[in-house]
Amino acid sequence: MAAGNGGTLTIQPDNFLDNGVITVGGGGVANLYGMGTFGTAVALQIAGGGVARLYGSYSIAGTLAPTGAGSLELDSGGTLNLGTVIPGGTTMLFAGGTLSGVTWQGPMVLGGTNESATATNGLFLTGGGGAPGTLALTGTNSVLNLVNGFSSGGTPGTPATIAVTGQGAALRTSGTTTLDNATLVIGNSAGAISGGADNLIVDGPSTLTLGSALNLAEVGHGTVAVEFNPTYYNQAASIINAGTMNAGSAGATLLVRRISNYSGDSLTVINDGMMEASNGGTLTIQPDTFIDNGVINVGTGSVAQLYGSGTFGTVAALAIATGGVAHLYGSYSIAGTFDPSGAGAFELDSGGTLNVGTLVSGGAAMQFAGGTLSGVTYEGPLVLNGTSASAFATNGLTLTGAGGTGPGSLALLGTNAVFNLVNGFTSGGTPGTLAAIDLTGFGAALRTSGSTTLDNATLTIGNVGGAVAGGADKLIIDG
Repeated sequence: MAAGNGGTLTIQPDNFLDNGVITVGGGGVANLYGMGTFGTAVALQIAGGGVARLYGSYSIAGTLAPTGAGSLELDSGGTLNLGTVIPGGTTMLFAGGTLSGVTWQGPMVLGGTNESATATNGLFLTGGGGAPGTLALTGTNSVLNLVNGFSSGGTPGTPATIAVTGQGAALRTSGTTTLDNATLVIGNSAGAISGGADNLIVDGPSTLTLGSALNLAEVGHGTVAVEFNPTYYNQAASIINAGTMNAGSAGATLLVRRISNYSGDSLTVINDGMMEASNGGTLTIQPDTFIDNGVINVGTGSVAQLYGSGTFGTVAALAIATGGVAHLYGSYSIAGTFDPSGAGAFELDSGGTLNVGTLVSGGAAMQFAGGTLSGVTYEGPLVLNGTSASAFATNGLTLTGAGGTGPGSLALLGTNAVFNLVNGFTSGGTPGTLAAIDLTGFGAALRTSGSTTLDNATLTIGNVGGAVAGGADKLIIDG
């Protein structure tokens, strides 16, 4: 069967069984509709300038290996079922069709503007000969939808490559999907296009797992999103990271979030691996619930931002290099002991709360910009030394010395630094071994409200340079 010299061959039966040869010449077109099967002896030959379009649902009995320099286009409504596809030198075009349970041998590329495809019932990529597969979304607004299953074809030692680098390109998942044994790069050097960033998207009530051998790297400029896209009200999704997620480009942001489409939706992110910001990048974690059982690394000149409600698990680690800063804007519980390390800074911002547990100071510098310590034991010196630094302590604050022994210390050394004690305080001192509380910054104030007792401490108030304009150092009772 042939379409040559600019002719068109349209095959539109109810059932089509192909055990022979279909030839499409230069400028020719073949249209395949209905239900069909490409048999084990099928040959599809498409010359340069020719195109074969699949609009029907066709099974592959063995291997479909089109030849020639033309194009095979999987159109909306078109489905390839089971079997193996080897594109070879033929260009594969995707215009909304579906791969169902297919093994794809060789590079799978969506390189045209608005190219799209859906893979259901498991897509297996392979490079042939046991090599890992390759998936590239390089076209502007190109989209691949993964539904219930995916295998990159890689191994922990030989990862596959997945590139979501076309402007506005998106890899979308739904159902239960695991990405593993691959390097996944997301982002475009030209930055995001108007209205959309390069994204890894979870659609509807689904679970996406990033396996232990998955390395997700943000590249390029602008914002790259790993996000939950609810499709209706009251949906819940989970993103589980057992691999590595890295915001690694200067001036760029890796954003993990839920899109606010409907009310009642929620996203839970669980970090069992590593999440990091490096090379001047920004990592923003903004789900409804964040459970951290892994590592968060913040490199030199880089930023991590933590929102939502969360828990620092018993094995959670936060490492912040010199010049790096981690901001806490959400409400996070401490399951055991939380000990930020490194020479950078951990900042408790307005709206940020650390609940219960033990917070150890001694590694990363603690900065206070209006946040709250609720029922926390603070181990080591608690110092507010920045201008206008401020914090709240509610539901009882207990100070201890290093290692959890001996009296604690509280020092308000910054100009106009303010510490608010609400309903409870323990200095960590004893009648024989007093804690030290210093209000010696210009205009510094220790404010109390509710029922508060200060005891077993030496409280020093005042600055040798005198009061700051407009106010002295103070111990204040509010309300």
